[in-house]
Amino acid sequence: RGQHGLLGVEQATEPLHSLIIDMLDGTPVLKLSAGEYVAAFFNQSREEVTGKAQRILDAASELSVEVEERTVHITMTASGAPIIADVEHALDAAYQLHHEKAAEGIRNTVILEAETSDDDAPELDEAGRILATINEAIEHQSFKLLFQPIISLRGDADEHYEVFLRMIDSDSVEYAPNNFLQTAIEHNVAAKIDRWVILQAIKALCVHRSKGHNTRLTINVTSNSVADGEFIKWLAVAIKAARLPSDAVIFQITEQDANTYVRQTREFVEGLREMHCQSSIGRFGLIDRPFDLLSQIPADMVKIDGSHVASLQKEDDTITPLLKELQDLGKFTIVPMVESAAQLAGLWQAGANYVQGHYLQEPAREMAYDFSTDDDD
Repeated sequence: RGQHGLLGVEQATEPLHSLIIDMLDGTPVLKLSAGEYVAAFFNQSREEVTGKAQRILDAASELSVEVEERTVHITMTASGAPIIADVEHALDAAYQLHHEKAAEGIRNTVILEAETSDDDAPELDEAGRILATINEAIEHQSFKLLFQPIISLRGDADEHYEVFLRMIDSDSVEYAPNNFLQTAIEHNVAAKIDRWVILQAIKALCVHRSKGHNTRLTINVTSNSVADGEFIKWLAVAIKAARLPSDAVIFQITEQDANTYVRQTREFVEGLREMHCQSSIGRFGLIDRPFDLLSQIPADMVKIDGSHVASLQKEDDTITPLLKELQDLGKFTIVPMVESAAQLAGLWQAGANYVQGHYLQEPAREMAYDFSTDDDD
């Protein structure tokens, strides 16, 4: 780079890139940057992989490339690591090894981490352990659903619950979503969890409605699903197969995810509208200029982030102006984490449409809240 600049590096390494692809015919090869490539070998011995890497190094040493009429001689170093947990962790390990050896001035050689068996595999980091638990839970479907009532403050007698997810590991330890869902999203496995939740929630809703309950569910979906163009098609088939009224399910995505995937979220919400399903933005009020987001995404409902509840009726009240502006926009509002009768009364005065929280009922395995209690009073 110092001698030829970035464009020169691209020109010099173009033949090398072609050489690697040709010699690794059929092997997945990813270009990390100019002069940096990674290949993943599956079901091959250490000797086979080392041999292939060495042959590439030998061929590369014979390349002679000209950049601006100056000859550039190619040198290479190949570093690798066994794939034990997943490809990403192996890539990180190999990349770290490569830079350590480069710092030591080692060139034109093949370096692999020591071969490791499953019995003495290195201990995974926290993210690796969580991901392994997630994959195991997906394989064995060891999740469970909980339902928390959403209560109307405006005389709406319809039954409404939000669906919450718990993951259970092999030791019967329960994990709340904040302990595993972000890792699942980062590794693109959250969509599988979303589909399991939706199918199980719809199944439970069908059973509950068959008993005479006019019940709706709010179901949370992750950005993995919203960013997947095929998801809305799958969702339409799932709801149609269940023979549910379209207004019986509301799909909710967090404000942060919606803000990261604005176009995809807008298309998702518009797709829901075509199905006559409602949408909701959850954990609202955490980003800067949250109402700008609502101007781009026409969600029907907004669930305010629970951190605003503590400010109710205080000097630094943030929730009342949020509720007022949302009301002016015609959005139905939900306020979670209600923990006292005083908060309930304050939210009624502030104009909230719906509330939920442990004061009313904690999430439970069954949809068993008595929505008629307030009317009877």
